Amino acid sequence: MSWSDDVHAADWIAERLHPFAADVGSIVPEGFEAYVRIAHRMRERSGTLAPDELRVLTHSLAAHTQRPDACWFAVWDGYACLHGSPAIAELRAADSEEPPADFPDRAGDAPRVQIPGRSLLLYEGAIEAAAKFCRDEPTCQSPNLWWPQDRAWCVATEIDLCWTYVGGSRALADRLLHDERHDAVLVGVLDPIDS
Repeated sequence: MSWSDDVHAADWIAERLHPFAADVGSIVPEGFEAYVRIAHRMRERSGTLAPDELRVLTHSLAAHTQRPDACWFAVWDGYACLHGSPAIAELRAADSEEPPADFPDRAGDAPRVQIPGRSLLLYEGAIEAAAKFCRDEPTCQSPNLWWPQDRAWCVATEIDLCWTYVGGSRALADRLLHDERHDAVLVGVLDPIDS
């Protein structure tokens, strides 16, 4: 996984999003055949999937794109972990390892993806890179927006919500709805985000 300056890779999302906080289409872009809402198990922490939920979702998504090797990951630039000290302090044992070298570096002055109400940093990598944002449970932060290069689906986790939306094919929606590891329901792009 690596930083990407190619913020125009997300232009199609910004063009398809509804006005901020209006409905499901303000979180995940319109234009997909079906939409699913997946409730987070860690409901006391909004805006992220737990590491095991992220791995299960990644596995499901990989089967529904021609390009699992080429994905985009956008992360809200307001997270303290992207800005380093003094915004965040990491406590670890003296003999513990440093964060992995491929973990996203600090935000700095990197270009941002602009969507209604949010500014995001962009990364690129294989679909498995989504898990690199979740090193461990207490500091886990799943990507806020991610999609494959072929745009077969889009995953959106709004920072203030305790669920994730997935837009994609009907086959993907069926897979997510019938997988007991997901607490998933079918939603419409015009549904309110609080239902």
